[in-house]
Amino acid sequence: MTFNGRYFLIFAFTAVTLYWMSAISGNLIIPLNLTPNPAQAMNNLNVSTASYLGSDADDLGTAVAISPDRTILFTGKIPHHNFGLTPANLLGGGDGVILQTDATGRKLLSLTRMGSIIDDIEVNSRTGKIAVVGDFGLALLGDAQTLLWHQELGSGGSATMSNGRRVAMGTDGTMAALFNKKITIVDERGTVVSEFPIPGKFVEDVAIHSPSQSIIITGYSQKDRGGCRQLQVAFIRSYDYQGNLNWTNYDWTHAEAHGGNSSCADTRGSRLTLGLDGNLYFAGESAGGNTIFRYDPRDLSKDAPNVIFDPYNHPYNTASNHITYYARFGPVTGEIKAGQFNLSRLSSGRGNTIIPRAIAADERGNLYIGGQSSASFANRNESTISGQSGAYAASDNFVLAVPSDLRTRTFMVSWNKGCKGNNQVVGIATGYGITAMISDTAGCDMIMVNPVQGKPQGGMEILYSVWEN
Repeated sequence: MTFNGRYFLIFAFTAVTLYWMSAISGNLIIPLNLTPNPAQAMNNLNVSTASYLGSDADDLGTAVAISPDRTILFTGKIPHHNFGLTPANLLGGGDGVILQTDATGRKLLSLTRMGSIIDDIEVNSRTGKIAVVGDFGLALLGDAQTLLWHQELGSGGSATMSNGRRVAMGTDGTMAALFNKKITIVDERGTVVSEFPIPGKFVEDVAIHSPSQSIIITGYSQKDRGGCRQLQVAFIRSYDYQGNLNWTNYDWTHAEAHGGNSSCADTRGSRLTLGLDGNLYFAGESAGGNTIFRYDPRDLSKDAPNVIFDPYNHPYNTASNHITYYARFGPVTGEIKAGQFNLSRLSSGRGNTIIPRAIAADERGNLYIGGQSSASFANRNESTISGQSGAYAASDNFVLAVPSDLRTRTFMVSWNKGCKGNNQVVGIATGYGITAMISDTAGCDMIMVNPVQGKPQGGMEILYSVWEN
């Protein structure tokens, strides 16, 4: 690892001019755990595959999971195109798909169709059984093409980052399905253990921690009656399997947020995951730098243990542009262990928008965040994928990788080669020595590496990529 002298000059300039910049932006953020000598990020990510998946209609990617046998399962919606495979039609078939590949992503192994869309997937790391949710409800599969049982759960809704249907599965086989702000706990035999509503305006994601028999959810609510005028406030909450509250993070009242050093930036809880290292990981977004994510999630008088080492994780000189925040928590107590911001910047140095839509963590606590970035993220012009350079065009899909100590970026890349439109990574999975992502794209030019489908077929397109850890 080498010293990055360019960043050192930026840090020195930032320290001297911090108050000057804050006067321009209205957002003063004092760096915490500032690391003036970070290791240099990897400039090239070697992937085994980067490929389109899609039909001549609009296609939609939703999630990805990795099975213990190292096969990869991609989910979403792909109308009437079977890639030369004979699909297994479960529950009458439909446009919703599970596409299984080998560990390299280069070989398509099977295609399963059920419902009009499959919204989320999770694999039991002990048994290999597969939980999926969609407009059909919750289903458990013995393998990618064998249905064991399914439960109808309603239509979903009350979320902004998905159809409001998400699923988590613990190592003991217990499943937690989120449908329209309601949690349904189901055991491995398909017996409903409990059902209970989740308070909040929007409920976005769910995780399950089997050792403590708890489920964790995230989302955000609209809070009024305070100095910030209207305000969106993120929450993370843990419940036992019967719906009793264990702990809560953030979820401040409007007055509390305003009193916490005028933390008037809207905040949203976006995604949760139980990392393979046993920790809970959270991804959220904030409309600018004057945010509750600066502070301990249970005490606004204490700074959060946020790691800052350069202008792309130091949220100064921002307006209301949405930026990313991610953090590690203990799943039993909810105590925050470390956190970090990530934002893009215009050529002027002004903060710009970057939003998270996926998160995963491996056995060592290395963290992967995916989503959508406006111009321009760290090292955008220097970063390549298997030696290929991209080009920003209105919005980038991205994956950011950071080590467990958050003190540098392992890499940050986009597959965009100039495609204008809605491009965003919507799912990441890691484990068993591999990482895979799935992205929605506007159906135009993206980086391809050993593709099974080298060209878009028309309309919105799915892109996926696989690499070794």
